[in-house]
Amino acid sequence: MKNTLYIILFAFLLTGCDDFLDVTPKGKVIPSEVKDYDLLLNGGSSTIHTTSDEDLLFLSADDFYSDEGELGDLNDPNNQLLRIYRWEKELFPDMVRVQMWENSYNSIYTYNLIIEEIENASITSTYTEEDVKQIKSEARTVRAYEYWLLVNSFAKQYDASTASTDAGVPLVTVADASAKTNERASVKEVYDFLLTDLKEALEFLPDVPENKIRPTKATGYALLARIYLQMGEYELARTNATMALNIKNTLGDYTNMDLDESELNASEQFMYRFYGYTRGFTNGYFSDDLVALYDLTNDMRVNRIAGEAVKWVYDPATGWQQVPTGKVANLMSMDINHCVSVPEMYVIRAECNARLSDGSLQEVIDDLNTLRNTRIVAYTDLTNLDITDKTEALKLTLEERRREMVMTGMRWFDLKRLNKESEHAITITHPLGDSNYTLLPNSSNYVFSIPIDVISFNPDMEQNVRE
Repeated sequence: MKNTLYIILFAFLLTGCDDFLDVTPKGKVIPSEVKDYDLLLNGGSSTIHTTSDEDLLFLSADDFYSDEGELGDLNDPNNQLLRIYRWEKELFPDMVRVQMWENSYNSIYTYNLIIEEIENASITSTYTEEDVKQIKSEARTVRAYEYWLLVNSFAKQYDASTASTDAGVPLVTVADASAKTNERASVKEVYDFLLTDLKEALEFLPDVPENKIRPTKATGYALLARIYLQMGEYELARTNATMALNIKNTLGDYTNMDLDESELNASEQFMYRFYGYTRGFTNGYFSDDLVALYDLTNDMRVNRIAGEAVKWVYDPATGWQQVPTGKVANLMSMDINHCVSVPEMYVIRAECNARLSDGSLQEVIDDLNTLRNTRIVAYTDLTNLDITDKTEALKLTLEERRREMVMTGMRWFDLKRLNKESEHAITITHPLGDSNYTLLPNSSNYVFSIPIDVISFNPDMEQNVRE
């Protein structure tokens, strides 16, 4: 039995327009039993486990360059890919649907419904009261993750000194299309909300995952580690990363060429969230500074997921042929997870130990070696001869983090937090034809515009200022 829930697009949820609210869905099943809510959480909506508009995160950051062949018509005023790549002030064409915003709030609507109603649902079949608590906690966990993506994309980087006044995103906590429009909560309010969701959910999260898209206790700790790292709360980030690794610390051995990349990747995940249904970002090439970070001969992260890009070129004599471009590009054939993973916890813990006064140099070295031994052929361990102080340890850890998480889209969020530190702040340059476009550290263009259709439905909602 396949039950589906009619989910009104969040842009319409914000309108308060009776015309939309009076629509009665036909042929849909409204959940009433615990098993219905379980199914709803497990995939009742085709987009509930995906986040679209990955172009926003990849084309904005510094891991990829792009060109006319990837961006399309450079003279088209409505070319959104071009607007993103050049960090234009008017980021979105008029009334374009911004999938990242839309999909996240649609999913949040579903999670709110589960959280609100499951305790009053009929318990049948093999379900118990403990199952109800677990399903509700799982919904709170994934709701927190959606808010983490939203607040870090459409609001300023968390700063303890300004978070209470910086505009965040609307906090929608009820599944009611007729509810009053939510104004933007502050960044602090959003972070407080998602931290509370995760901490309270932990008690009833399962130890073992039901499947790869549902959270466990390890997922909860790992999400807390990521969030605290973004906040600059390094002790809490380290603690939660360690808690996650105490439950699951499997690393796939990418140096074993007999093993499949997809199986290796899957073995490392705490929970999956995909960008649409894509298999990695393919609208650009690895930037020069990113390529320079890899051992192109022995590092299997680049050898197994990327290679020399080719373009189709038409020759009147021979027809269409593939011609090497000399550029490194993603050639990965497996789905890319942007949610938390075991390797991310190793680099989070290494970074925290490099920053904290009670973190030892040896602890940093041990975590980096553990990770790199599964990534680099004929790897020679780092030692105190290679890393002699915490400053060097932090530099190498941040480089390792960038290498490890290249296909996750998390680089954009790392840039936002690292820009707060002058020693790590960088200016990004995007080449395009004969021109170069630059993004300065802490630019207001690090905050994506609130979708135009949302603002049009809610004219009192504060829009983000871009340069």
